[in-house]
This record gives sequence, C-alpha cells and structure tokens, in this order.
Amino acid sequence: MGRAGYPIFVATPINPFPKIPGNVALYREARKAAGHPPDEGEDVTLALPLHVATSRQQVREVMEPSIRHYLETVASIYESSVAGTEPPGSLRERLERLRSVSYEQACEMMAIFDTPEACVDRLQRLCEQLKIGRVICWFNIGGGVPHGRVMRSMELFAAKVMPHFQSP
Repeated sequence: MGRAGYPIFVATPINPFPKIPGNVALYREARKAAGHPPDEGEDVTLALPLHVATSRQQVREVMEPSIRHYLETVASIYESSVAGTEPPGSLRERLERLRSVSYEQACEMMAIFDTPEACVDRLQRLCEQLKIGRVICWFNIGGGVPHGRVMRSMELFAAKVMPHFQSP
C-alpha cells in the first residue's frame, strides 16, 4: 500500500496495538522509498473498539460479555472454515488462545473501554505515537451492548473525548 501511495486502514482486532507501530512504520518507509510525499498522518486511519462510560465498572459490566461474544464468534468462524478436517496444530492453538483472551487482555491489545478521561489519555498517546489522521470507533463490538448504552457511550465520547482532538 505504501509503495502504491494508497491510504491505509489499520484495525486493532486484526492488528493489535503492539503490532501497529511497526506496521505503520513499514507503510511509511515503503511510501518514502517509492517517492511519495510524507503522509503527515492523513493517510493512516485507526479503527478500534471503544466504549465510554462514567465508571470503569459500568464499562466492564456492558463490554465484558460483548467482547467475549465477539471473540467466541471469531473463533467459531475460523473453526468452521476448516470443518470436516482436523485443524492444524497451530490453528488449534490460535483458536484456544483467542477463546482464552481475558477482558483485560482485550483492553490492552485491541480496545479502549474506559472513562472519558482515560479514553482521552490512551487516544492521545496513540495519536502521538502513530501520527494518525483519524480514528474510527466501533462502539458495540460483539453486538451485545443495549442500544441505549451504545448511544450513551457515543454521547460521552462526543462531549468529553472528541473536543480534545478537534482542530482549532
């Protein structure tokens, strides 16, 4: 993508937080080597699961079952793709790892589920580290969050998080 000068979209459920800096650096090196102008962040979009509530307990109450459902669904899809055959050992190990991911690990590796203040802090660190131009938030990963809670999370995000990232 970098060699061709195309913008990229990195999604944390596929590229966990620890892998993204290296992937973005490779993209930018390829852009530069191909003679494209620096992207200055506008060609990199980060997509991630995000949920905001007034307390960490509220966030966990609603997001833990939903993220569990998401991870189990992904594992089941992978598993069904090899239905009728014995999955290779490495695939079986990946499925087991995926199914055993804890809520805390999901928060660390691919999601921001927190209070407005903590969301601002994590997003600021990500934006500074990656020098990205935009963020797309997935407010209901797993589909298990009641609509009213999704809307409340979006409202809190708009009121208490977004203002920290808007240009003057």
